[in-house]
Amino acid sequence: MSKQNPEIDAYYEWIDPLFRKILLHKTYEEYLESIADLPRQELAIFAAHCCDAEIGNGGFDQLFYNPTGILVPESFEGYIAVGKPELEAIVRKAAKLLGEPYPRGREERQETLLVLSGRTLPEVEEIAKEAKHPYLGFLKAVEDLDLDELSSEYYQQAICQRWFFDEAASSYIAGLRTND
Repeated sequence: MSKQNPEIDAYYEWIDPLFRKILLHKTYEEYLESIADLPRQELAIFAAHCCDAEIGNGGFDQLFYNPTGILVPESFEGYIAVGKPELEAIVRKAAKLLGEPYPRGREERQETLLVLSGRTLPEVEEIAKEAKHPYLGFLKAVEDLDLDELSSEYYQQAICQRWFFDEAASSYIAGLRTND
């Protein structure tokens, strides 16, 4: 901890155990069990935090490819709570590309994106065979989707405005704790 900003330090102390409690790498049913006793507002902040980190690191491609993608619907409320409805709108728009209901399973999301890419199964298999890593093959297979454009729009709204999720979320969580 840095002790330069006690509010952000407290936020990270709050969020760290959630990474162990919330089962992102399991089935949707196991995920639901892991969040059953978590207050809705806290889940929303955690979800938006995770989505923001994934998008900031590798765009919507990475968010939808990784287990973290299970959190997307819960993130909407988190973005609104920290005062970023414009980011919520972009994440919601990206999620709608995958259809309704939003696919919670990791493989289901990946398969949905591959179908949306318009590539045939033999094309996808050839791309996968030539790729040095499964994720790189996935990126190549879905490169024609709007995900890069949406990722750029997100970056412009979040990063170019020097907005950082942990700062906004730490204030929100501090307010929740004050009201307890």
